[in-house]
Amino acid sequence: MILDIRYNGGFTIIELMITVAILGVLAAIAVPAYSNYVNKTAVSEAIQMARPAQISVADYFLSTSTIPSSNSQVGLNSAGSYIGRYVTGVQVNANGVISSWLVFPNGESGVINLTPTFSESQTITWSCTTPSSGSGAIPSSSLPSTCSVKGPTLGPLITDPDLVNWNEPDCLSSGGSWHPGWAWKCDCATAHSQPVIGWRDGGGCSSS
Repeated sequence: MILDIRYNGGFTIIELMITVAILGVLAAIAVPAYSNYVNKTAVSEAIQMARPAQISVADYFLSTSTIPSSNSQVGLNSAGSYIGRYVTGVQVNANGVISSWLVFPNGESGVINLTPTFSESQTITWSCTTPSSGSGAIPSSSLPSTCSVKGPTLGPLITDPDLVNWNEPDCLSSGGSWHPGWAWKCDCATAHSQPVIGWRDGGGCSSS
């Protein structure tokens, strides 16, 4: 009796190439999807960590009928005291605007601005935005449906939360356009023929 025993040594080169190609396609799909998922998680954390500040701003307004402009004014610790997995600080700015800063896993920074609108009937509504450009801008794909991209499309965008302390008369007298719905409310770009001029940066709308 003769036994025919044949040994299969493994995959052929073609089979290995097909396997590698399939893995490459799966990786091309999975990696961006996972990255966007993580970015959305970071943004969600930024919004959640800003909730206590929202409550504090609302309580302060309801009890004093004035709008706060700093953490200490509403009884919060300094901005850098609010640290999360991605969040690096939560700051109450002028006009009660709350900026929640974060750093994504890729090292880029982002900011979620929660802007209150105060009514005479003592009600407060909040809008969630991120700058349209600049170091704090967050891609719309990473934002929840309750947040939007807002800001000028021309000129450099100032994303430092310390530079929002400009009131409407100062803005208009400098030649800017006042946008109460924006976190950075004074837009110099729309007030001049030169599109390189951005939002008020401390030097007025004449600065470039």
